[in-house]
Amino acid sequence: MLDSNYMGRGGSSETSSVLSRRLTFPQREIPRLAHLGTMVATDKGKRSYEGHGLSVSLDPDAWSEIAKLGGLPLWELEKADGVFIEAHSLTEDQKDIITEWGIKSGLVETAISYQTTRWDDELDGEYCGLYSTYQEAYAEAETDESPEDMIKTVVTLKPLAALEQRLGMKSELDCFDHLLVVYAEDETEADEVWWEDAYGFMSAPRGVILPSRLESWSHHPISQFEE
Repeated sequence: MLDSNYMGRGGSSETSSVLSRRLTFPQREIPRLAHLGTMVATDKGKRSYEGHGLSVSLDPDAWSEIAKLGGLPLWELEKADGVFIEAHSLTEDQKDIITEWGIKSGLVETAISYQTTRWDDELDGEYCGLYSTYQEAYAEAETDESPEDMIKTVVTLKPLAALEQRLGMKSELDCFDHLLVVYAEDETEADEVWWEDAYGFMSAPRGVILPSRLESWSHHPISQFEE
């Protein structure tokens, strides 16, 4: 687990009260994980929901089907004290701490966006789209009703150039997950972030290990992963 006395990089007693709030973040110990692909995080391409780290899971078969990763090498990663921040268990206060840090660091800003909701047959559920302008949302509002009734104004987190440069990839509106990954790397000793997503058409539990943490994990190729 994270050391409750951890003072942060270059920390001091003057900052301990702030750091102590960060260290109350929900954590999960995961000593074994699987990865499909190469062991070079930057090989993942220019877009990823998990950011610029090494994407990992406890169910590589599910992700092989979801992301069409069949035929790629399968790896097992191990670290006895591997600790991940549980993204879905963060409180609103904790999210605010991370968001404020991102704004002060010049990585993100809050912005007015426009949300549309429509039924998706493949998802067998509602799909929400976010758009920077009302005109974009209006054009995408697929409904027999008045498009104006299907567009909702929301406040979202918008990525700035500094965040995308840090990630080495494009981000999206409502970029909290990308900001969380950077915050966890810079401000905590966690190995990174875990999302306990529900199983669905395009989702399953997943995590990410940042390149700066990867060297502390042992890894070897395997033919099959068993949790």
